[in-house]
Amino acid sequence: MNDTISSKTAAAILNVNESTIKRWADSNILKCVRTAGGHRKFTIEEIRNYANRYQNGNSGLTQKLNSLESKSNLQAQNFKPFIRKIERNLISGDTKAVYDILFSLFLKKIHPSIISDQIIKKSFESISEKYKMKSLGIEDEHIASNTMISALSQLEKSIIPQKNNDKKVVCCSLENEFHGIGLLCLKISLLYSGYDCIFPGANLPLENLLSLINENKPEIVCISNSTQDENKLIQKQFKKLEELSKKKNFSLFIGGSRSNTNRLSGEVYCDSIEAMLRKINKRI
Repeated sequence: MNDTISSKTAAAILNVNESTIKRWADSNILKCVRTAGGHRKFTIEEIRNYANRYQNGNSGLTQKLNSLESKSNLQAQNFKPFIRKIERNLISGDTKAVYDILFSLFLKKIHPSIISDQIIKKSFESISEKYKMKSLGIEDEHIASNTMISALSQLEKSIIPQKNNDKKVVCCSLENEFHGIGLLCLKISLLYSGYDCIFPGANLPLENLLSLINENKPEIVCISNSTQDENKLIQKQFKKLEELSKKKNFSLFIGGSRSNTNRLSGEVYCDSIEAMLRKINKRI
């Protein structure tokens, strides 16, 4: 059933409640197949047929449906076309277009961590390079960042999390760290992977993070760091968190820039969201 989707995914595509999808299936408005466990599965072709019968003229839906394909086919593709499309729409400030691309990738069963590492990150690397070459202005970079934040906020509302594993994760960045896109990508990846994500966001003073840890007793703490230059204060804060993780029995992971992590154990730093999730899943 590689080319089938669940009731939840069908509901997300057609913008209705899952109970509506089940009712349509039971009334034979939507044809479904049943798994051995009795779960309803819908072929992509059947969703297309329904759209043609009942939702003609819905260009947004048509775009999502046309983008659907099997996971194996997508993995054979190059991500470069998606990177170029997202970059172009980020610069023009088209939140809807960026969201549609991200959501279509999610519907193709590409994990949010891969979307973040392989597409979103590389889109911004290209924008940053063009800014350095002065072919883009600071205003273009700001428009791109705010557009992505808006698109990611919409994506978070659309994703269907995997089964909750009852593990708490605090996800944040420390004081004077304002870059929020990587943090949002991490949050979405954690939520989809079934973690209970406590998200105070960016620019959180260390003392407030320590209070949050004492209050919630998380199994995991994830920190986003984009500071490129060595900073003794940040190094001390990271070291204090690592020492606290041993006393409070939680796992600490720091992603983003490798700077200021050289005094920490090798398992703490992660160079990508995908790598961080692998370490988290291995540790828990």
